[in-house]
Amino acid sequence: MQGLDFYLGYNFSYNKNVFKRTTLRDDGNNGSIDARGENETTTKFTNHRFLLGAGFQIFLRGKK
Repeated sequence: MQGLDFYLGYNFSYNKNVFKRTTLRDDGNNGSIDARGENETTTKFTNHRFLLGAGFQIFLRGKK
């Protein structure tokens, strides 16, 4: 006995990352904060993928 299989699929993924960074700077080395910097970086990506495949199967008979 044999079989032939086909499959079709779709895959979607979405990702978003946010990175926040704060930098404090003391210019006079006196313990007070003289400068403050903030940075926020955002990265986004999406992925779309179609899948198509085929499979072949062979079923073996067991011993009687």
